[in-house]
Amino acid sequence: MVENDSRMKLVTHLKMHGPSTILQLRETLGLSENAIRHHLHALDEEGFLEVSSAPNERGRPGKLYSLHESADRVFPQMADELLKLALLSVSELGVKQQVLQLMVDQLSQEFKGSALEPEGRVHELAEKFDYGGMLTRTIEHPAAWELQAFHCHFRKLSQEFPDMCEIPRRVIEGVTGLPCERPVCQRTGERSCVFLISKTL
Repeated sequence: MVENDSRMKLVTHLKMHGPSTILQLRETLGLSENAIRHHLHALDEEGFLEVSSAPNERGRPGKLYSLHESADRVFPQMADELLKLALLSVSELGVKQQVLQLMVDQLSQEFKGSALEPEGRVHELAEKFDYGGMLTRTIEHPAAWELQAFHCHFRKLSQEFPDMCEIPRRVIEGVTGLPCERPVCQRTGERSCVFLISKTL
């Protein structure tokens, strides 16, 4: 994440003004070329930067620097607040369970892989959960697969809406076709959520 004030000013400039050259950044931000290059390198290391060629009539093309969409996360986010408002609204309308079921159905379809065997479906799902930022680990036991998720997207919201904790478990059942329990949950202060996926129906 961006913790340096000068770097944040540079990121803000690129967000507001789009692709810029080093010269443009120097003139706008009042920083030295070395400082600009240092910040650009740091942003590039984090995957926040995109580089393209800038037309130059007097010589070889220069470089234009712009933000990759992944840099959006350095700016304030309202996704949780908006989702909370949506949940409050559907609760008042009395259709929260129907909406949650729709979410489960859509996520189950999105996460379904090509594996036919239960073990393959479990591992494919774990990979997709991991790619989605849940930081998962799978452990095989004689009667079940244990799926640990160290970053729950619903942790904060689930304090007020405990039903949100059921979404991953129900998605696991929808994708694998196997019974799933969640004996451990981050909502109660645990380090990870733990899902036990039975090897038998």
